[in-house]
Amino acid sequence: MNASDHAFGRRWAFTRTLRSVGNCYNILANQCLAPLGLTTMQSDILLYLYQRSEDTVETGTLLQAFQVSPAALSGALKKLDAKGYIHYSAENTDNRRKQISLTVRGMELQSRLLHALTRVDRLMFEQIKATETRAFFELLQKMLQSMRECPEAGRF
Repeated sequence: MNASDHAFGRRWAFTRTLRSVGNCYNILANQCLAPLGLTTMQSDILLYLYQRSEDTVETGTLLQAFQVSPAALSGALKKLDAKGYIHYSAENTDNRRKQISLTVRGMELQSRLLHALTRVDRLMFEQIKATETRAFFELLQKMLQSMRECPEAGRF
């Protein structure tokens, strides 16, 4: 095995592991969120809205924040709207631009949602020191920044 083969093997193992961590997180989070009737995507949207100081957020802002397809975002928003957690409506001047805001019911869900996600975090990080978690997060942020600066990255 030459150096190039070895580097490829490390890179492949890293990306496979990173994908596995993401997949395992989604499975674990979805299990913890199931009693609330939410998915990870829906919980991410609610968390984003809880952290915003504005009354409403546009779908374009969420698309940029989550890097998902418009269809995936639209499906999650429609389900949250049907459950009464958000108000999802077209802007007065442009029917394609949607406005999203939390409802009272959505606000009332916040503490239960945070409790469920705290459980996920505890399970995921229980064997990792806080300093390791911070270092790992910083590395992931650098990786994202590198990919966003890559011309081939497209929509990032």
